[in-house]
Amino acid sequence: MVIMTSRQPLGVSERFNTDLRILIFDRYGKLLSQVNPLTGWNGTFNGAALPTNDYWFLISRPNGKQYTGHFTLKR
Repeated sequence: MVIMTSRQPLGVSERFNTDLRILIFDRYGKLLSQVNPLTGWNGTFNGAALPTNDYWFLISRPNGKQYTGHFTLKR
């Protein structure tokens, strides 16, 4: 993802907002996390560190476009 910023005069606040919805699932389709795109995900579920394994994600944009894929979480 590319984040572009604009040049604003001093004193003008800039804020980056995203309306992305990011979901993380295990191999069985169990929802593990709904990620806040601004703070990220720390690889835990209910406060416990998840093991090294493959996980899947779904990213949804407000325009209806969706991106899916998987990744390996390594500890």
